[in-house]
Amino acid sequence: QNRTSGARKKGLVLMTETVDRKEARRGRVEKFLRMLLRQRHTPEEIASGFALGLFLAFAAPPGIQMLPAAAIAATMRWSVPAAVAAVFVSNPVTMPFIYPLAAWLGSLVTGIPIRGRIPLTDEGFWMQATNLLLHGRIITLVLVGCVIIGSVAAFAGYFAMRSLARLYARRVHLELLLEKARKKGGGPPGSEGAD
Repeated sequence: QNRTSGARKKGLVLMTETVDRKEARRGRVEKFLRMLLRQRHTPEEIASGFALGLFLAFAAPPGIQMLPAAAIAATMRWSVPAAVAAVFVSNPVTMPFIYPLAAWLGSLVTGIPIRGRIPLTDEGFWMQATNLLLHGRIITLVLVGCVIIGSVAAFAGYFAMRSLARLYARRVHLELLLEKARKKGGGPPGSEGAD
């Protein structure tokens, strides 16, 4: 009996921690969207900046992604913060997953085979490390794969961010309307003629 109730309590604690994490994540997303909407960008401009940042996160070499994202977004009058924030999808934690996937996808699309494993002997490793033809092949495969992944991510990211920004903008607009109605001393909008 005690073991069962202890396990239930532990399960409730884990569920509470999960709910708290979700609430914290939702709060961060809302804060980010609030900051973007304060800059007087439409949901489409926010989504366009975000999509640009996602594309460059995958297609541009690491370390130079933010500058082109900010410059292009500013030139197109899209949301610069959304573009720069989306670039951070590509980071030291995600790169070990992105680049092998890109190389595999590039190989699949181009038909260029990927060589086998890296040799474990010093002599074999240095022979492959100095093989410029092999490096050119790998760079080509990674570049093709990254452009494909970036294009898909940008397409999906545009529609996801546009939906989020529209939803949040409607909610903020509704809250403003309700606040104005409360200040006038009335109820919710549309309830004036109900008497």
